[in-house]
Amino acid sequence: MKNLNSLNCGLEKPLNIIVGALLFLVGVGFAIVSVTVLPVVGLVVAIPVIGLAIFFVAAPRSKECQVNFS
Repeated sequence: MKNLNSLNCGLEKPLNIIVGALLFLVGVGFAIVSVTVLPVVGLVVAIPVIGLAIFFVAAPRSKECQVNFS
């Protein structure tokens, strides 16, 4: 029987990618809105959201989920 920690580690990277993809879509949505409706406000919101998306996709695995070879 697997413990809860091993199950969380197996889902960590796919969940980071899913959250990153959703944030990227929200950021692109704000960027499109900034072009058509709210030029300054949309870009002010879109740039940090796209940055968060990149952070989630590129986030390293937590120390608890790394394999120790010692």
